[in-house]
Amino acid sequence: MSHKRNPYKEEVNFAALAQASPGFAHHLKPNGQLNFSDPSAVLALTQALLKQDFGLEIALPDDRLCPESRGWRLNYVLWLQDLLDTTGEGYRELYDSRREVVGLDIGTGASCIYPLLGCSQRPKWMFAGTDVDEKSLQYARENIARNGLETRVKLVRSEPDSPLIPLDLLGLESIDFTMCNPPFYESADEMLSLAKQKQRPPFSVHNPPSSCCPTN
Repeated sequence: MSHKRNPYKEEVNFAALAQASPGFAHHLKPNGQLNFSDPSAVLALTQALLKQDFGLEIALPDDRLCPESRGWRLNYVLWLQDLLDTTGEGYRELYDSRREVVGLDIGTGASCIYPLLGCSQRPKWMFAGTDVDEKSLQYARENIARNGLETRVKLVRSEPDSPLIPLDLLGLESIDFTMCNPPFYESADEMLSLAKQKQRPPFSVHNPPSSCCPTN
């Protein structure tokens, strides 16, 4: 189910997107279709849409997962907006542009996609993010800096046995919401193996060492 404000309820015009994004155009077939089994093509699509629709830029290492931003990830952010817009000290049914909101993204991943999407749409929103993987955090920090969000997104490395919501480590007294995007995988092999047991294909595709791909 797509959120009513999700701009991708209709199919993306690949031809128009290719005109605006040479990187994406390189992956578009002569018949105007995209090979969704090619991880580098899906990454190019994600990068082009993030740039066109949100003014965001991301880069990812070959051995990490890349987010698909059109569907449920964007829905997640939009649903959180609705929840926050209708809760707080004073009940409101509309977006309060003056309200400062702090959210925590547990397991933010190399893309840091949720904080980036959230900040791009709500100027008063700020995020904290945690992850156990230092390489993912390194790329997440670079993506934050790439989009000029260093003052609005703070990342810390967590440990398997550390508090799930490390307020002290983050230097926060409280937060307005938490979000998380499980499951998390030890490897691409584990992800693909578990995906075979599901009725639907995985939302993530692993980048082989010599290429790029699609989600975390």
